[in-house]
Amino acid sequence: MTACVDTSVILRLVLREAGALEQLFLIQRVEPWFRNRLKRLIKTPKVHFLDPGLLAALLGLTAERIARDRALFGLLLETFVFSEILKQSTWLDEPCSLSHYRDKNQDEVDIVIEHDRSELVGIEVKAAATVTASDFKGLRKLADATRDALRLGARPLRWRAHGPLR
Repeated sequence: MTACVDTSVILRLVLREAGALEQLFLIQRVEPWFRNRLKRLIKTPKVHFLDPGLLAALLGLTAERIARDRALFGLLLETFVFSEILKQSTWLDEPCSLSHYRDKNQDEVDIVIEHDRSELVGIEVKAAATVTASDFKGLRKLADATRDALRLGARPLRWRAHGPLR
């Protein structure tokens, strides 16, 4: 006997629960950025946990496991950076929206900040301690897609203290 599951029922359940998690400020859906606003409605959003500690606990991550797996550290770092930018954006005099950029080749920019004047800032979060040219591939593509609207593209550096800065 084969069990058949109506995927639309499962999808509605997941979306309903995601809405509840958003209302509790545990997650934030982030829509993709497109110049054409109608395309934004049909593309897949990203979901960020707003508390990287909670995310780590839910995934059963330990400090040792995170230290061994840079991808896990990158996930937590992106979550942290997004949640901090989201909080800081509430202080701005002018409203802005947060989105992400991903093209058909899967090149992406983790966070796109857009002003009402259609000015953009792109932020690519990487856990690596060194910067390579490929780190800017998504930012270059976003700059091409936005023509002159991209005001700043940034890739924060990981900083490690080696002693007093004197």
